[in-house]
Amino acid sequence: MVLSQTRTEGLLLAERTARSRPSRLQATLSSLARNRIAALSAIVLILIIIAALTAQWIAPHDPTSQDITLRLHPPAWQSGGSWSNPLGTDSLGRDMLSRIIYGARISLLVGFSAVVIQGLIGVGLGLTAGYYGGRVDSIIMRITDIQYALPFIVLALAVMAVLGPSLRNVILVLGVTGWVYYARVVRAEVLSISRLEYVEAARAVGAPGSRIMLRHVLPNATASIIVIASLQVARMIISEASLSFLGMGIPPTVPSWGGMVADGRSYIATAWWVSAFAGLAIFLTVMTVNVVGDWLRDLLDPTTKNDSTTETA
Repeated sequence: MVLSQTRTEGLLLAERTARSRPSRLQATLSSLARNRIAALSAIVLILIIIAALTAQWIAPHDPTSQDITLRLHPPAWQSGGSWSNPLGTDSLGRDMLSRIIYGARISLLVGFSAVVIQGLIGVGLGLTAGYYGGRVDSIIMRITDIQYALPFIVLALAVMAVLGPSLRNVILVLGVTGWVYYARVVRAEVLSISRLEYVEAARAVGAPGSRIMLRHVLPNATASIIVIASLQVARMIISEASLSFLGMGIPPTVPSWGGMVADGRSYIATAWWVSAFAGLAIFLTVMTVNVVGDWLRDLLDPTTKNDSTTETA
């Protein structure tokens, strides 16, 4: 009777504690509310994503439609400008606002797609190297060191020069050449996680290595993977813009922010808006992604949170 009563009181206490403890969503929203810069960046990033997804409905003009009679018209608030082209036109009379909206679709598609490819390759190799160790670890890490020693943009340029400029090639090249960051971080996480008691217990009962890696090791390294991915999105957007600026990325017929900056460099003194607004779009997107990535790092990594609290104190 006493044992039953004690058990009931324990269950009630556990239930009361679970109710009083904030949910993961509530904790996330509370953290975001305390960090106004991150909250503002998240809102701006969501608006950019919505604009990219709804480009065909919100863009005022066809981004590839040319009209030489409207060539290099200034923005609407300048003399000679028109509200039919609020941000002006480029050297071929194409509407800049429409091209920037459609360019967001390209930049975000390349950024997120390349990060997915990098994650699949890097996380897989990092898990394998960290869990099995020995010769497997040595081979994978030496390959990682070799690729890490090569300048990223130079390697991407060399491969793009062979494959030729296209959206698919840009995504593949950026994805295949950027996996080393995931591999190193995930390997380090696996080396520490694989020594924990529950992993040793899983090995003792004869669980296969693939099951241990996917069920016990990988979920505990998810926080680091998410942080790397969020920061890599910004890096891939800049890399795509750089390749397009150099003529090795997205074809000129497809609106891309890097291509717009390249198109306007010849007119920077007379038609500054051709390059300026595309450059501002790159800056704004990369800045918001980086701020959100830093906030995610602080949210998911308690060590960083404790360090920042100690420094503030």
